[in-house]
Amino acid sequence: MAIGHIHKVMKIVRDINGEHSEE
Repeated sequence: MAIGHIHKVMKIVRDINGEHSEE
């Protein structure tokens, strides 16, 4: 599913930004 891919990308982006805040 595309949604799963989006969540994976968002997790990587947060990792790079150093923000681990979950919404």
